[in-house]
Amino acid sequence: MPTQSPSFKNPLSLWADIALKTSEMLWSSASVIQMRSTRMAAHGVQPNASDVREMQLMGQEKLSAGAAAGNAMFAQMQRTNALLLQQFMEQSAKGLSAWLSFAGSRTPAQAMARGRGWLEAAGRAGRTSAQLSDAVARVTGHGLAPVHRAATANARRLSRKKS
Repeated sequence: MPTQSPSFKNPLSLWADIALKTSEMLWSSASVIQMRSTRMAAHGVQPNASDVREMQLMGQEKLSAGAAAGNAMFAQMQRTNALLLQQFMEQSAKGLSAWLSFAGSRTPAQAMARGRGWLEAAGRAGRTSAQLSDAVARVTGHGLAPVHRAATANARRLSRKKS
């Protein structure tokens, strides 16, 4: 994903960015498939040197983009998992502490005050859990980026050759 990716403040923008990149990649891929298929059909069983290079490039690009996508997703998952695990552990400890405090209340007033603290801790834990969607979107975006780059670059390159 680009360095100026959507922020955590608007989770829909993360998924909208992925949808946009995916549709752009699909349109580019369809264009590349059409241009390469037309080229292969035109030369049949006797491809020229340029066609052979293009077919070899096609295979190399798929392997390269797939490997880059896998590496990018793995790296992002490592960063994301470490952060989410840390936040989960912190929120769990705070929630348990707040619950134990609430459970140890001796008066109704104390129970009300400590109950509020417990609810606030539960709310923070819920917000931490909600970040999972953002994390998944970021992992997806990092995996999509190399495939998107290859597909759109091919569409531009092949459309220039066609002209």
